[in-house]
Amino acid sequence: MKTKKQTKEAAATEKRFHLIITNNCNNNCVFCLAAEEMRQRPGHRPFAEIEKELVKGLEEGASRLILSGGEASIHPDFLRIIRKAKEMGYAKVQTISNGRMYAYERFLEKVIEAGLDEITFSLHGDSARLHDAQVGVPGAFYQAVRGLKNAVGSGRLIVNVDIVINKKNYGRIDKIINFFKRFNIYEFDLLQFVPFGNAWKNRKEIFYDLDSHSLKHLERAFKISRQPEMFIWTNRLPAPYLEGFEELIQHPIKLKDEITGRLEEFEEWIKSGKRFGCWQERCEWCFIKDFCRDLDLLLSEKKIASLPGPACLPAGQKKEKTFSFREGADIFAFADFYIENRYFVKSLRCRDCEYAGSCRGASINLIKEKGFKILKPIKKNG
Repeated sequence: MKTKKQTKEAAATEKRFHLIITNNCNNNCVFCLAAEEMRQRPGHRPFAEIEKELVKGLEEGASRLILSGGEASIHPDFLRIIRKAKEMGYAKVQTISNGRMYAYERFLEKVIEAGLDEITFSLHGDSARLHDAQVGVPGAFYQAVRGLKNAVGSGRLIVNVDIVINKKNYGRIDKIINFFKRFNIYEFDLLQFVPFGNAWKNRKEIFYDLDSHSLKHLERAFKISRQPEMFIWTNRLPAPYLEGFEELIQHPIKLKDEITGRLEEFEEWIKSGKRFGCWQERCEWCFIKDFCRDLDLLLSEKKIASLPGPACLPAGQKKEKTFSFREGADIFAFADFYIENRYFVKSLRCRDCEYAGSCRGASINLIKEKGFKILKPIKKNG
């Protein structure tokens, strides 16, 4: 029988294909990542276009399809898309949803009959007052909870919950998890806000400081992950704030999902040297800021080398590696190099180290394996 760690590793590395099928939504979340795109390009994607994307996903080796939006469940061809995906050979079809459509039992029955395997409900509070203030629709909480109960009650779906952590709810994440545990939900994904879309527009009410005050609240939620039946993931939460809970650090391979989401912009950056429009302005709050800075360094210097280990660890025998955009190399090839050789993180304790300004820390993979405890900051002046 697989351990929890082995199960999470297998799930994290499973080949998935994320497909946005609509830019329409029946909520108006204050932190919505895709809000700008949805305002500029409203509407549902045509079925023929979606079908081509389904083929692409299989050609890339995906076995799991994840349908999202906007709100995928309001696409007029939602059932047809699920059926087509199963007919084409996707082993699992999952959707990320605000949950409101599943309050209608007949609709839920139809999506199950079409072949849907899993629903991830996006729920951000343990009360109507808290949740509805974030999604912008009065009554959304009760409708979504009814949908969740219907889905669990069907006995034929995998059901889990994701929660966007922000200023409005960071003090209640443990309570939100325990609230939904009452409905037999044992898998949760905790997502850090991102500085785009509505979250950037509403940053004064969404952004919170990751400090000792907020961390003590979040750690109450992290501790729940140690209950035998619980599976908790984190998404875009900076690794240094997970010291003592290193098993919750997001798998490094998920960096590629961030790249895929902005692939056209990355390819344009490489081709023309034009940086993202958000360059510098939003880096402080962005999960991929170090990756972008290293890409910029690579493009200006034409090559980039692996980072040395921190001064507080014994010098290894690992040979220095370099990367350049030779013929055939692409952004994902650089991502592989970055993850192995430059995706380094530090402990919060490293702030007081003599080498704090020049050291990037230790490899993310080493930290996930050994924990931040291996780092021994060198005090200034001895």
